[in-house]
Amino acid sequence: MKAVSKTKDVHSPTIYDVAREAGVSPATVSRVLNTPSLVNE
Repeated sequence: MKAVSKTKDVHSPTIYDVAREAGVSPATVSRVLNTPSLVNE
């Protein structure tokens, strides 16, 4: 009998995941992460 895991498959969020949740483009997320001085709050 195979053991059943009760945990979900957990992964680190991608730029695409963050962009979708924030309602912005992946390019915007990348810009914030790589050159935050160019982005207004």
